[in-house]
Order: sequence, then C-alpha cells, then structure tokens
Amino acid sequence: MSTVIADLHTHSEFSSDSTQSVELMAQTAEKKGISVLGISDHYDYNFAPGVRFPENFECDVKAKEREILRVKELFRGRVTVLNGIELGIDVRNVEKCKEITENNSFDYIIGSQHIIDGFDPYLPEYWTGRDVKKSVERYFKDIVCSVEAFDEFDIFGHFDYVLRYPPTIKVGILDPEALLDSVMPLCEKALCILARKGKALEVNTGGIRSALGRTNPSERLVRRFLELGGEHLTFGSDAHESGHIGCGFDEFKRMLERIGLDGYTVFEARKPRKIKF
Repeated sequence: MSTVIADLHTHSEFSSDSTQSVELMAQTAEKKGISVLGISDHYDYNFAPGVRFPENFECDVKAKEREILRVKELFRGRVTVLNGIELGIDVRNVEKCKEITENNSFDYIIGSQHIIDGFDPYLPEYWTGRDVKKSVERYFKDIVCSVEAFDEFDIFGHFDYVLRYPPTIKVGILDPEALLDSVMPLCEKALCILARKGKALEVNTGGIRSALGRTNPSERLVRRFLELGGEHLTFGSDAHESGHIGCGFDEFKRMLERIGLDGYTVFEARKPRKIKF
C-alpha cells in the first residue's frame, strides 16, 4: 500500500506571489503521486503592495473557490483537491479575519504570522536597521498575541518562519538555533496556546529550500508541541511553483518516525482526520 501524501500548503495564481494555475498544480500532484492537494492561497489584509509584490495579498476568495470546484471535479478519483486559505492573522486585523472566515467556506484555514510593523520578514526592509534578536523576539510576541486573540483557524503555519530570513543567517554568521534558545519561553507559550485550543501545527518544508535549511518549525519545537498536549501535525511544502508540490515529505515522514508517530493529520470541511503512513 502506497503512502498517502497530503500537501495542505500550496499556492496558485490566486496568490500574488505565484503564477501557477490550479489545474497545473493538480496535474503535477497526480504525476508525483500526491493523494491530497490543498490550495491555500494568501489572504493578508494589511500587506501593502510594493516593488517586489505590486499587488496586495488578498486573494479573490470566491473566484478561487469556483476554480477549485471545477478542478476538483476534473480530478475526482485521482487527486483530492481541497479549498484552503493561508490567512495572515494579526491582532490588528482580527475583525477582518473573522469576516473572511464567517462569509466563506473552506476545507481548512492555515493561520500564519507574516506581518510585523507593516513588513514581512521575507523582505529585506524588515531587517534594515534592526537588531536581529529583538526583531525575532517581537515576531514571537506577536504570535502569542495573535493566537490568543483569534480562534478561527485550524492549522498554524510555519511556526518559526522568521528564522528563514535574517541576512546574517544567509551568510552563515548567525546560529538560528542559538537565537531560538533566546526566545524559547515565548515559543513554548504560543505552542501551549495552540495545543490547548486543539489547533494543528504545520511542519512546513519550505524552510528546507531557504537559507535556514530545515523545516519550520524544527523537530525540537514539534516535540515540545506534542509534550505540551498538541495532537495534530500537518504537512505543507509551501509550494509557490508546481515543481515544489510534495517536496520534503520524506524528511517530514522521517521526523515523525523519529518522534514515534506513524501518521499525521489532514483536514476536510474543517474536520481533522488522522492518516497513517
């Protein structure tokens, strides 16, 4: 029996940072043997357009839903195509997030912390003139505030995403694990809230393709989440191009096996379902 691969974190042309059609994503998933493909396009209410991304990050939710329904029928019995969303959660846009979740139907919602002081840590501007340690600390403080203030999500995405992008990590000067040590109390507080609320923690393999060179979060944080009572783990490649769909699943599987788990969680109609490797 082949392993079920459910990639719940991918982006299509409905995200401002991707050009891939939903149909192409599904075609690629089928070729790669992906069983479940979740299209989780960005909705970040307060992401201001700039030079690198001239459009905002508020996907056309209704148009995306229509296209996913079309492709879902096209690939029925071959690939299960799910309608997800990656919602940028922030204490400053809680009401907008509630509006999106209350007025639309999703198979699952990934809550991610992207914006700090108006910038995404992905952008060099976030780090310009800033103390790296303080900026990372601020990021995790905002996660704690966000997950305390907002409940309408199923999965928390790429938990220590901020560690992908400090310029000093890119040139090998900064040790990300030492930096993580300095904010571990904040990490544990956020993970405890997620566990208490029954949220899933995503293991995002996009970090492997970054200068960080490992999943977000690390195995150490995944173990701590489980120790704090967390139950659900999901897999996400963070693919913004079709070739990256499913990438890193083998690393994800090996991590969970080292931890002593024989499966993970998928969502459909906002309901978790555990599947075995």
